Amino acid sequence: MSEDYIALIPTDPIHVPSDDDLERALRYLESEGVIRKSQQGEWEGGTDITALIDDPNPREIDGESVLTRGGAQVVIEQWDHPFGHAGSNLEPIACVHCASELPFDEMLDAFEQARGTEALSDNNRTLVCFHCDKGNDALSHEYGTSAGFCRAAIRIHVSTGRQMTPRDDRVTQVGEALGVPVLLIAVLH
Repeated sequence: MSEDYIALIPTDPIHVPSDDDLERALRYLESEGVIRKSQQGEWEGGTDITALIDDPNPREIDGESVLTRGGAQVVIEQWDHPFGHAGSNLEPIACVHCASELPFDEMLDAFEQARGTEALSDNNRTLVCFHCDKGNDALSHEYGTSAGFCRAAIRIHVSTGRQMTPRDDRVTQVGEALGVPVLLIAVLH
């Protein structure tokens, strides 16, 4: 199993979709060829993960793109507290109030605090910007496609390149099926 993966996560870090919404989202991904049922009846990567992402330099195994090979592990996850997905992607980010860069070590500490060990209202997740003196909550921060927090995720274990971009229309469709907007992130280790 690849340690790298793409994950579809709700943009609301505390939202957990209903079983019906989750099933509808999985069926949508299946209809697009992104996932499929294995012979054992488990979800696995389909033969068209490119329906969900664009990767100009996909990794290959035996001359075949990992995005069209099929068989990648698919994991459906739910947690009691928000879990952080980042891998090696957590990069310095900017203050949401003044756009100054936040110290990486403090951001990393806040990210680790929020990984399910602290209550949602815990102030330890907040970084105070040393430029404008305003707080930045690690859970509600915008990480783009590199990281995010959630209580539920659909993970597809496939290695993508750093130039991977989500196909926004398809990601939007997954969100509509799930009943909440979603974000696609790529976690690379």
